[in-house]
Amino acid sequence: MDGSLHQATYRFLHKLAHDDTAPGLHIEPINNSVDPRARTGRVDISNRAVLFKLQGSQQTASYVFIGTFQHDEAIAIAQKSRVNINPRNGVAELIPVEDQPTFAAPAASAQTHPIASSTDAEPDSELSLRAREFTIADFTVLGIDAAFAEGALDLCGSDAVLDYAEQAPAAWQASALLDIYTGESLTTVRKTYQLDEPEAADATNDDDVLAALKHPAAQMEFAFIEDDDALRTAIENPDFAAWRIFLHPEQREYTTRNFNGPFRLSGGAGTGKTVVLLHRARELHRRNPDARIVLTTYNRTLADALKTQMAVLDPGVVVASDLGAPGIYIASIDSIATRVLGTFADLLGDSDSGPGPVTQVLGSRSVQVNKRTHKPAWTDAVDGHGGELGSELRAPSFFEAEYATVVLPPSRDHSRGVLEGAPHRARRFPQPRPPQRGVGRRRGVPRSSGSRRRPRLRGEGRRRRAGPV
Repeated sequence: MDGSLHQATYRFLHKLAHDDTAPGLHIEPINNSVDPRARTGRVDISNRAVLFKLQGSQQTASYVFIGTFQHDEAIAIAQKSRVNINPRNGVAELIPVEDQPTFAAPAASAQTHPIASSTDAEPDSELSLRAREFTIADFTVLGIDAAFAEGALDLCGSDAVLDYAEQAPAAWQASALLDIYTGESLTTVRKTYQLDEPEAADATNDDDVLAALKHPAAQMEFAFIEDDDALRTAIENPDFAAWRIFLHPEQREYTTRNFNGPFRLSGGAGTGKTVVLLHRARELHRRNPDARIVLTTYNRTLADALKTQMAVLDPGVVVASDLGAPGIYIASIDSIATRVLGTFADLLGDSDSGPGPVTQVLGSRSVQVNKRTHKPAWTDAVDGHGGELGSELRAPSFFEAEYATVVLPPSRDHSRGVLEGAPHRARRFPQPRPPQRGVGRRRGVPRSSGSRRRPRLRGEGRRRRAGPV
């Protein structure tokens, strides 16, 4: 939509949402349209909105808004478009009705590859789908358009497939094609997009269409906007991005499911983990506005980015100002730890009656845990003795951490004065070996999965354990 039409479109839809009989809207049926529910409405003197009116058994009609177009173009789109229910899977789709739909495959990529021998085998992702023995029937059984599937069978290379996918009749079909090309099984794709055989549905029945619009695969391109703030954000925000409304079915599942116990979602860069995290936090907040939710990441910069993204996703979300306050508290993990240790130092520290919780968990070497790094002293130590270390280890924070957790023994008085100037033999405990490159990387952290996927905002991580995110 042209940016100059944002305000006019918002005003039109705002009026439509409150009273579709309001003067000036001019909601009119379209003569000779393939779908009798097609409508256009007057946005301004030159432009009209394309809509589909779904009344059904509702007291108030729902409208599917397609877009705002110049007057003649809007009429043509309304005449040749139809809201349909895919008979294979029950997914609602907006179908442009042409005499014979065609999908143009990139000419340079339209070639078949023979099955390679064991000595010159190519990766599967470089073989065409036809060379991997896929057929049109493999796609149509899922509900993917036959003509679209036929054009995809001989494509080779991710760029060619990505370009071709932009022509897909529906967003879920494009995404499913990419999944299949990058190695997902047909069974997995069916499960991911919930493409089960539907109960009998009538595409001419408004209630059935409304139900089909709520299918997870349909919600990759259709969203129910239920309040003025969400409508204004969707229409007017120049930074508006699809991920704020349209989630992949896997992302939506992780966002809305009720979990029992811990839950881990992992995936490669660009697979949509942050999107799920933001939507999950908002979902929990919506369910219980008084809930105390913590959203954390590795450092302050990333935490600030999460705050910004949350504000764009939903300006109405309450971002808590402190731990324990209702809303979503967003901060780095170090900031949260410092805040907890500082706020509850009296409860967590040692006392006359014995060691406190911090010492019990971290050991007696944690005596320095509440103290800030003495930056000048540690900087001098780095400058004087860090020459043989890798650049990632030549940092005051690393030196102080090594001192507190490796150099100091667990059973001595660790005040700074005890060791200053003491010869090596007087310390009665071994000196640490020179730190090796890579020290500090935690073991047992699972490797990311899904790295082979394209860089899209997708919920492509894999579930490890069930529980609240």
